[in-house]
Amino acid sequence: MTSRTGDRGLTLVEVLLSVVLLATAAVFVLQGLAGISRAMTIAESRNTAYAFSLSKMAELEIAARRGRLPMEQPEHGSFREGRQPYAWTVTAAAVPEHPELASLEMAVHWRQGRDDRALRIETVVSAKPETATSSP
Repeated sequence: MTSRTGDRGLTLVEVLLSVVLLATAAVFVLQGLAGISRAMTIAESRNTAYAFSLSKMAELEIAARRGRLPMEQPEHGSFREGRQPYAWTVTAAAVPEHPELASLEMAVHWRQGRDDRALRIETVVSAKPETATSSP
């Protein structure tokens, strides 16, 4: 068999080694992308729970200013964002040392894959109803 000088190609071993290296690199890249996707989904769900919590807390603060804060028992509810269901609980209690204040605790729970997730927010609001003032 004759061969020309300078006319060298790749051997089968070199080609197989290149394919194995590219496949290994592709696995690492895909794992990284899957991790980023999971992190984005978790962050999006947490952001939804946080936005709802802030909205509900603002609603309760307005109710407290009007003297209509439900302090007898916890308030429960649920909502859905897309296909993701969320459950929430609000507890309002008088602050013993300061009767003009109320402590609010908001908890939002949801399931993400196999994990149970939760977000809790606590704040203190004035439980003293505002009086209407008349301006001249």
